[in-house]
Formats: sequence, C-alpha cells, structure tokens
Amino acid sequence: IAMWDIKGKALGVPVYELLGGLTRNKIRCYGQAATPDGAKQVLAEGYQSMKVGVSSARGRNSRYVENPDFIQAVVENIKGIREVIGPKVDMGIELHGDHQPQTSMLLIKALEPFQAWFYEEPIQFQNLSLMAEMAKKTYIPFATGERMVTKWQFRDLLSLGAASLLHADLTHCGGITELKPIATIAEGFYAGMLPHAKEGIVGAVASMHVAATIPNFVAHELPSLQAVPK
Repeated sequence: IAMWDIKGKALGVPVYELLGGLTRNKIRCYGQAATPDGAKQVLAEGYQSMKVGVSSARGRNSRYVENPDFIQAVVENIKGIREVIGPKVDMGIELHGDHQPQTSMLLIKALEPFQAWFYEEPIQFQNLSLMAEMAKKTYIPFATGERMVTKWQFRDLLSLGAASLLHADLTHCGGITELKPIATIAEGFYAGMLPHAKEGIVGAVASMHVAATIPNFVAHELPSLQAVPK
C-alpha cells in the first residue's frame, strides 16, 4: 500500500489512476445489523444495504444439529428486519462459518422467502468442494474469501463454483497489487467483488481505490473504528 501511495504522490495522481482510471464515481458501502432495531439505526445512517449476522438465536450459538425452534427464531429475526427495511434495501446474511453444513442448509432454505443479497460463508471456506455443492442448491449467491491469501485460492474457488461474490480483504490477500488481478479473474467467472475491510481505515481506503477501477464491484465493507484511540 505504501509503495503505491509513494508512486502516486511522486506522479501527482491518485492510486486509482495508476490502476487504469475510474469505472465509477461513487463507492457503495453497506452497514451491519443484528436485530430490527439495529436495522433501523443502519437506515438512519443513510445506508441502503446491510449485512445481518445469524450466528445465534434464543440466546445461544447453533449446535451441531439444530431443532425447529432455533431455525424459527432466526427466521423470525430476519422477517422482522425485512419488515423494517422493506424490499428495496439489500440484506446480506452472514453465517460466518459458524454452523455445520446441515444447519446452514436448513437456514438457507428457511430464509429464501426474504431473498437475501447473499449468504456469506455458509461453512468455513477451506472445504470449497462442499461449499460448491451447497451453492448449487440455492439461487442466492454465496460470498466468501476474507481469509483467503492468494489469487490462486480465489481461482480455485471460482473454478469450483463455490461462490459468486468475493469477500477479498486487501490487507490479507497481498495488497493493491494482488486485489486488482483477483477482481479480473472474478470478472471472467461472472463473479462480483464485495471487498472485506476490518483491519483499519488505511486498508479500507486502499481497497476502495481498487474498487473504483473495476467493472465488477458490488459494495464495500467499512472497518469498525470502535477500538481506535480517540
């Protein structure tokens, strides 16, 4: 990131110009919520898209095999959020690899009426073959990739059809130099870029310079700044 910044300063141009120039003049970002009240706050902040976590319900995390009560609790929460945000707001569902494959599939099918924007990490990404098998059982896109570290991993993911939205994190996958070709590979598979950004504002802004230059950009995550010293 620093070397790209230095070169941009030396030439008097922003990094996105070094990467080929703009394909857009705005970067869409999404908020995060866990409950209907949280969704109201996200809307109040001006977001028109958000990600919602479903790691727990009824005051507990999911178990190896789940019962109808747990699944219904998740459904009720998502239904409440959809009623708050309406049909025009995009709502991604974050599974975060917290569930066993069987439970994830129960949730994926139960939540289909609310037409999620995507399901993120229905299982841990290391089992790409199983994720690809699960992806074939729903029309809702899968998103993954925040912990992937090379373009070769993303190539394998795309070749298998495990996900169609890449949650690549510039600070994990090799910086600006690697994120750009990852996006290019994804474009060849009709996959969109949904960059992850949780490691601080420097990485997030650098990632946005890449996002501004690629045609298959979807939306960008924002880092949590709660831990940043005042």
